Amino acid sequence: MLIDLEDEAQRSLAAQDIDRFIRLKDRKDQIEKDLRSFLQKRFEKILIAAIYELDSATMESLTQEEREIILEIHNLVQDRFDAFLLKRKQKEPEQQVVEEHGGAGEEEKAEEQAGEPMAEAPGESGEVKYVLIRVLSDQPPIAQEDRDYYLHENDILYVPEEFAEILVKRGAAIPIRREKAVTEK
Repeated sequence: MLIDLEDEAQRSLAAQDIDRFIRLKDRKDQIEKDLRSFLQKRFEKILIAAIYELDSATMESLTQEEREIILEIHNLVQDRFDAFLLKRKQKEPEQQVVEEHGGAGEEEKAEEQAGEPMAEAPGESGEVKYVLIRVLSDQPPIAQEDRDYYLHENDILYVPEEFAEILVKRGAAIPIRREKAVTEK
C-alpha cells in the first residue's frame, strides 16, 4: 500500500498535480507514523515479555518473526543476568570507606606518598589488583568495564590499578598507602 501511494504521488508530480501530490504524501506519512506507533507498542510488549521466562501461551500468540525476536532478546537478557549474578558472587567489596582523622596532616602525608608505588588491597587475588586512592576533585561520571564511577572530591576508595594509574596521571587522584585495615561489619 505504501509503495502504491508513493508511485501515485510520483505520477501526480509528473502530471504537475501538486495538490494531489501533497495529499498523497501526507497520507503516506500518516500511515507510516501510525504503523511505527503500532510496531513500537507491539515491540514494547515483546521486550517486556522477553525478560521473563517464556511459556507456550506467550509464544503461540506471536508471529514467526516476533518469536525470533523474543528468543534473541530473551537469550541476550538471560546471558546478561547470568554474567551479572556470577560477577556478584565472585566479587569482593571494591569500595571501602576509610575514616579520615586529622584533616590537613593526612592530606600532606598522602601527597608525600604520591611518588611511592601503589599498594595492593589486602585480600585481593587474581589478575585484577585494587589500590586505595583519594580523589582530589569532583569528576564527571567515568564508565569502566567493571562499573561506572562517580568520583567526588576527597572520596577514598579502592579502584583497579590500571584505572588508578590513569586518575593519578590526570591529576584527579593520589594513591594512599594503607597503614591498617578498616573494615565494616
